[in-house]
Amino acid sequence: MAQTGEVEAIATAHGDHIIVYTGTQNFYAYTDPDEQLYDLGPDFSSAMEKLLLGLSYGFPLVGTPA
Repeated sequence: MAQTGEVEAIATAHGDHIIVYTGTQNFYAYTDPDEQLYDLGPDFSSAMEKLLLGLSYGFPLVGTPA
């Protein structure tokens, strides 16, 4: 929570292997296969493109489980 502030789950994706969260600034994706949290950025449409088109999420946030 220190990196993201408060977040709330708003959706799941890819057969519930991804949980999408929103916070006060950005959208985030938690991926079940690698147990990592990714910052998808502040723009909803860009975040959804990354999820739906399988674009790179970038690097996981530091301090999330390996």
